[in-house]
Amino acid sequence: MRRAHQVIGLLFVCLAGTPLTGTALAGESRVEVLPLAGKKLRVDGMLREWPGRMTKLSSRMKGRAGASASGMIGFDKKNVYVAMDVKDSKFVRTRGYGGSEDYASLVLAFPTASGSYKTYEVKLYAGEPGRIGGAVKIGDRKISGAKIVEAPSRGGYVFEASIPWRAFPDARWVRVGLRGALRYSDAGRGIIATSKSRGKAMPRVLLDAEYAIDTGLVQARNLRAEPKFEVFGNVSGSGTWESVAVYDKYLTIAGSQYRRGNQFFFRDLAVDSAHAVKSLKLMELTGDSRKEIVLRLKFTEGPNHRDVLQVLSVPSGSDEPFVALQQELGIYTPDLSIQNKLQIKTGKSLAIIVSQGKVTGVDPKTYDEPKAAGMKSAIMPWSKVEVRTYEWDGDTFSSENDKHWQPKMSRPRRGRRKMTASRSSSSSSTGGSPGSSRRDGPPPPRPPSVDELLDRVYGLYRQDRGLGKSRASFDFVTDVAADQQTERVLVHGKDLVVFGKGYKNGNSYAYTTMGVKEASHIKDVTARDITGDGKAEIIVRGIIHARASKKRGGDVVSRHAFFVYKVSSGGIQRIFAAETGRSLGKNAIIATLRFTKSDNGFDIELHPGRAIGWSRKNYPFPVDRHPYGGLEPLPVPWRELPALHYHYDGGRYVKKSE
Repeated sequence: MRRAHQVIGLLFVCLAGTPLTGTALAGESRVEVLPLAGKKLRVDGMLREWPGRMTKLSSRMKGRAGASASGMIGFDKKNVYVAMDVKDSKFVRTRGYGGSEDYASLVLAFPTASGSYKTYEVKLYAGEPGRIGGAVKIGDRKISGAKIVEAPSRGGYVFEASIPWRAFPDARWVRVGLRGALRYSDAGRGIIATSKSRGKAMPRVLLDAEYAIDTGLVQARNLRAEPKFEVFGNVSGSGTWESVAVYDKYLTIAGSQYRRGNQFFFRDLAVDSAHAVKSLKLMELTGDSRKEIVLRLKFTEGPNHRDVLQVLSVPSGSDEPFVALQQELGIYTPDLSIQNKLQIKTGKSLAIIVSQGKVTGVDPKTYDEPKAAGMKSAIMPWSKVEVRTYEWDGDTFSSENDKHWQPKMSRPRRGRRKMTASRSSSSSSTGGSPGSSRRDGPPPPRPPSVDELLDRVYGLYRQDRGLGKSRASFDFVTDVAADQQTERVLVHGKDLVVFGKGYKNGNSYAYTTMGVKEASHIKDVTARDITGDGKAEIIVRGIIHARASKKRGGDVVSRHAFFVYKVSSGGIQRIFAAETGRSLGKNAIIATLRFTKSDNGFDIELHPGRAIGWSRKNYPFPVDRHPYGGLEPLPVPWRELPALHYHYDGGRYVKKSE
């Protein structure tokens, strides 16, 4: 394994568009579903407000029906609507509205917390004009507030019906992941349908943002219509459930209250295929009544692979999940395997526990597998840590109470890295000058050559993000990931973008959106190897603006921020962020940031600098002792602890014990 893996992936938001009819399961039809919010729909039996194409009820469920029918479903926030065109030469209706009469059915199935589905069948009895009115029933009960209106048509009749969402108790908390079908019973002689199944086996009923997933992701990338995994729960704090699903190698989040119900989130998990996503679960791990997204991923390179646990959490006030924990659980080659044990505790005691496990074929004298970057590595058999316990600290999952033991295996001895000669006289292959030897480390940032522009990949990014003619504000090349070739690093708006000839096989890119309000707030971008792995980290300086409270005058507070990003085959991860200054009006505090040499790379130190206009007495903000807004605290000149010291632990920069 010559590439270390980190999964941050790509973020994309798509608006719901025009729905397309498709076939979800072999021999069964997905009913076209129309969003009708904001449209004036009169339930009058005329069908003139219904755009789109009706779905034919082509599956024979029972007997031999003499009728034919087609229909569609609509919805808004209050009601579900059904329109149907029936061809039936003999219409049977009584005031008993029984099973031996002509009636249509809307069958809806809602996902449950256990992973099963609860199915409701709404029977729609069109009336006989001038003689018997229509009825809408669940079981033997008429649905209060429901309505059905019919009208004659050539060879039969048409009808429209509205059913309040409150007729389905589960609709109070979940309106994603629904399954459904339309059926028509021909006076007990036979039943035709769009689907003969029930529950989860029925085709999907696409509401709100699920339209956008289907058209903007599934169909656009020619993916399977059915997700490999789909789970449901409250991940965003909206009070209703979201659908969290995996389509191929893409993770999606959608919900009726999430992103106003008409947008979705997706992330490229940066694995080779859907087979590399081993599991997806929702578990409450932070004690805030929201579910965390728990993934098991398999990263493969040739005959080798690594097993990785990834935990995503959606923070309060945001709708974008972040990687709260990424832990390597196993390393596997044809000759050896290191497999950690995993236990996740929920309920009253929330914890993620990783411990020593099964080891085969490992010889410390010959072991030379690289350490994974961007995550906590697996607990090695020669580590003094026996059990590592992660608990939520308010910002991320941290481990401070590791259980130690006497390892049964000695630590491998690693040799010094050898210098590698340039493989080509082309400067684009190594980042150096023609004919030069590659030094042990990434080259300094410089403008890209013609060969390094990679216009096709750059064009793909611009098209995906809808950038038009806008230009990058920062553009340079250096070695940040993959092999020893250089990668191109750009800043477009608030996006940090990376691609290269040796990165993602030279045909894709990675990006992350930086946490500033405006693109102009990004003041400086450069690169330097500070972790000691031979790859440059991307260093960004920016300003985060926030409005102070009325008590403090309501002026704009400027927080000067320092960010460090690491690039791996999986994407871009922020491994450090700190507040290095703060200003309000003419007053300011400016801290000092230093890199100090460590065993492998550099540690980061934040020292109190100087105050302009502020003192301990008139400083209007509380002194932060813990990260605030995702940034390590600003060391003020009068703080009792004069400096903050951070070191790289293999996954991110963490504060050293004080």
